[in-house]
Amino acid sequence: MYAALPCALLAILLYLAGGIWQACVLGRKTEPNPALIRSTGLVASALHAVTLYVMIYKGAGTYNLGILETLSLVCWVMTLLTLLASLMTPLIAATAVLLPLSAISLVTLAGLPASLNYSHFPPGVLAHIAGSILAFSLFAIAAAQACLIALQDRALKTKRLRGIIQVLPPLTQMERMLFALITLGMIFLTLAIISGALFVFDSSAEYLTSKVLLSVLAWLIFGALLWQRQSSGWRGRRAARWTLIGMGVLILAYISSRLILDTTP
Repeated sequence: MYAALPCALLAILLYLAGGIWQACVLGRKTEPNPALIRSTGLVASALHAVTLYVMIYKGAGTYNLGILETLSLVCWVMTLLTLLASLMTPLIAATAVLLPLSAISLVTLAGLPASLNYSHFPPGVLAHIAGSILAFSLFAIAAAQACLIALQDRALKTKRLRGIIQVLPPLTQMERMLFALITLGMIFLTLAIISGALFVFDSSAEYLTSKVLLSVLAWLIFGALLWQRQSSGWRGRRAARWTLIGMGVLILAYISSRLILDTTP
């Protein structure tokens, strides 16, 4: 970690600066400056990537993917995807949460004892891991978007249009972005499930069985949400609620597999 410590510290400072600035924008304390937030976040993401490379890749196809490393990697992917997508979509508001979250992940990575979970992953397993991380990250961004949509929908119905609601894009635009994120997440979750079945799944491993079942359940929930969107026009708080339920199942899939794995003699 010592080799990457300067990069980690600078990334933490930039993440916090960008997140605080965007939070002030949402609180109408300062003027919006998406270019500044984006450039600050991208520089921090580049430094974050260097830190992750030093912490995770150990050479000769060997990787250290403990809990802290995985969580920090997910935060990095979420932040990078959001910053890049904000060039074309109204996602910059989410950086008020994602940038500080990435900073926290780096603080824990630098401050807590490093895990020693070295593994050699063949290409098929790496494809499964990459698909899983991308799917989880996209659904996590969608969950954050769903929270904003639920807040916006409630404000419109109660006619309380002050504060953060005034700086958010129109509700219809927010909903289009939500379902675009879910659609992309479904693509990567499908790839993760298929690659897991081909290269990872072992029916004798209890932790994998629970993870697979919950992942498939999440796939069904998000698939049903997309189908209901097309057939019944689901939107607003109903769509937000089911997005959060699906994300909750995905989180359970990871937590349950870790709990079973950690308690298995």
